[in-house]
Parts: sequence; structure tokens; C-alpha cells
Amino acid sequence: MLAIELSTLLVLAGSSFITAAFAVGGLIWVSGRESMVAVPTGSTFAPGKIGDLFPRNENHGPSVQLADQAELEMLRNALAHTPTLIWQRGADGTLKWANAAYITLVKEIDPDAARAWPLPDIFSDFLPHDSKGTPAHRRASLQTPSNKRLWFEIDADEIGDSLVCSATPIDATIAAEEKMRSFMQTLTRTFAHLRTGLAIFDRDRRLIIFNPALMDLTELGGEWLSSRPSLTSFFDQLRAKNVLPEPKDYKSWRDRLAHIEEEAAEGQFDEMWSLPDGQVFRVCARPHPDGGLAFMIEDISDEMALTRRFRAELELGQSVINAMDEAVVVFSPTGTQLMANRAYTDMWGLEEDGAETDVAAPSILDANKLWTMHSLPAPLWGEIREFVGSTAQRSEWSDRGTLLDGTLLRARVVPLTGGATLVAFAHDDPTPVFSPKHLIESRVS
Repeated sequence: MLAIELSTLLVLAGSSFITAAFAVGGLIWVSGRESMVAVPTGSTFAPGKIGDLFPRNENHGPSVQLADQAELEMLRNALAHTPTLIWQRGADGTLKWANAAYITLVKEIDPDAARAWPLPDIFSDFLPHDSKGTPAHRRASLQTPSNKRLWFEIDADEIGDSLVCSATPIDATIAAEEKMRSFMQTLTRTFAHLRTGLAIFDRDRRLIIFNPALMDLTELGGEWLSSRPSLTSFFDQLRAKNVLPEPKDYKSWRDRLAHIEEEAAEGQFDEMWSLPDGQVFRVCARPHPDGGLAFMIEDISDEMALTRRFRAELELGQSVINAMDEAVVVFSPTGTQLMANRAYTDMWGLEEDGAETDVAAPSILDANKLWTMHSLPAPLWGEIREFVGSTAQRSEWSDRGTLLDGTLLRARVVPLTGGATLVAFAHDDPTPVFSPKHLIESRVS
């Protein structure tokens, strides 16, 4: 037997088997499987049901009633102030009870019906059952006389021969979902006009957005893409369609896929994919909000072909000027050296035993300095410098200069399209006019 002193009594639920007892603030709280009670001091009982704590031959009737009343008042207050609509209907479908939120909505929808009892079941059309007859969870909407649509999540549970139902307002949730759908539609319409293929995966690596360009570039079907494939399945399909470089083996491919995902999450993935059919794709990936990934696939085949043609033309042009006897150098309109042939580098000492020295001439100023270092003073060099930077009407001209060893040079200056300038040097007389010794002596004198 356990003796407990009584100071107050609070019954929170019906009877249950006692599983634990502990003291807090002068009370003994007895915990059961379904409830918890505060047992009054001075009570004597043996382990059993909570109802056994209050022997009928003892004078605790008023205390128990007060506790029941306190519990009832608490439940009534909770049900009266909750925004969730709660109601109970009997086996015949009529309402047996409804809380304040339900009554308020009935008044808004049909004020006359709210004055009579039983109240109408305004959600009777939205309480479906599954094949086993168990009430299901679903969403429903009602329209008020003011044309305002209200959205709810409805739940129903069978208790005995009654059905206890609840409807939680979800207008804010519906509005947020509608905004998200509108945003996604806007994105989809925007992406539909892009020539770059777009594939956005969520944090679970499921495809959530793609555009028509992705289907055109990858030949993946719209129905399959709409099934929200995983990132792994997406790349497996690209591999099957020969839309990515073929790995040596499947294990290498799987390792590569893990590497792609890791780099994409860090925003560092940017590759050129040369496909077996000659196409070239640029594929890059960037992190997307909430842990997602966005992949962009761009067909740069034409751009790469143009680059290759341009490079081939440059190489051809270089080969042509290398075959010329004249020492040729070309400058841009801003004076940057664009190209020079072997004869030019040989003449001005830019190569030694086939390797470039530390002397270079990346601009007209540097080239002019190089020329004057290896030649006698002459107006020619300044005139070339001014001509290269000139924006006036230009025409071809030529002049002569003399190297330090006495070799005579003929300089030919030709304006090119786009404002570029070609300068060509040739030996005017291969025999020196005087020896380097005579040149030095003349400078000393």
C-alpha cells in the first residue's frame, strides 16, 4: 500500500493502468498508459487502475468532480479557440457536435442554417473512403457567398459509430504553392526560348526543370524527362545516346559521374565534350538553391569549327610570310605586334640557334627601340612609329636605313585593312658600305 497526501487534484484523462509514480511540488503524479493524474495527499491505494485511487467509501467525490470540471473547461477552451474546424457526425450522417470554428464557417456560408440544429455537414462531399472503408486524408475547398475560396486539409477517424472530422485551413499553403507554380511556369517559358539546354535537379538529385533545347541537343524524350529521372539515370541516358565522351569502362564512368556531381556542387564543373559525331558541347554546372544542381549544355560546334578555321588560317598566313625573303612584321592599329616571320627574327636578333632570346618586341615602341639599337640614326624609324599609330588616310611608302655593320636596308611600309600595318625590311646592298671598325671610328670622331 502507498500513502499519498492530498493538496490538489487534476485528472487529465480516463482510467488507465499505472506505470510510474513521482513527486513534484508536493504532489504525487501517477503516470498511466493513456493519461497522467495528480493524486491528492492522504490517499491510500494499491497499484491498479487510476479509478482505484479514489475508493468510493472515501470522501473525495467533490475533488474528483472539480478535476473533471477543470478538464472539461480546458478542453472546451482549446476547442473554442483553435482555428481548426472539428465536428462529429453520427451513423445517420447528422452532426452531433461542432466546435466554434466550424459554426463560424457555417454562419459565413449559410447564416439561416446556422440558426437551426443539427447544423449542415458542409464537408459531406469531401470525406471519401478508401477501398477498405477507412476515412482518407485529402484537400478540399469551399466557396463563400462573397466568392472567396477557402482551402482545407480534411481528416476523419471512426470512433465507435461516429465519425470525428477535422478541417485545417491551408489558404497560406495553397497561395504559396500557387506562387511557386507560377514562378516555375515563368521559368519554363523563359527557358523555352534559350538555345542552351537546361536541366535542374533538386536536392534529391531528381530532375525538376528542363527546356526544349535539352531535348533537341540530347535526343532525350520529353515523356522520359517529365518522369523526374535521377541524376545518375540522366547521365546514363546521355551515355546511351552518345551525348558524352565514352569512358574506357563502366567503373570509370561511375567514378567520373561522382566527380561531376562533386564539382557541380562546388560550382567548378565546366567541360568541353567532343562527341563521336563531331559535335562539341560545352557542359557546365552550378549549385542551385536548396542543394539542387543546374546543368547547362551548349552546342559550340560552329564556334569550335570557326576557331579551328581561324587557327588554320593563322598558321597558313604564318607559313606564307615565313616563305618570304623580306623580314616582315605586322602591327595592329593600337601598335601591338601581331606576327613576324623568321627572316624578321633573324635580321633583328630575336632568335639564336632556333630559340628566342630574352629580347622581344610586343609593340611598335619596343620594335622601334630594337631597330634603333641595331642601326644608325635616321628619320625612318620615327616615321614608321608615327605611321603605325596614325588614323589619317594612309598609303604605301618606303625608305632606307643603315645597320650598325653598314648594311643598307630598304623599309617598305604598307597599310592593311582594319588599320593594321605591315613593315617589310630587305637588304638594299648585301655588301657593307664600310666595316664595323670604320663605323666605330666614325662614331668616336
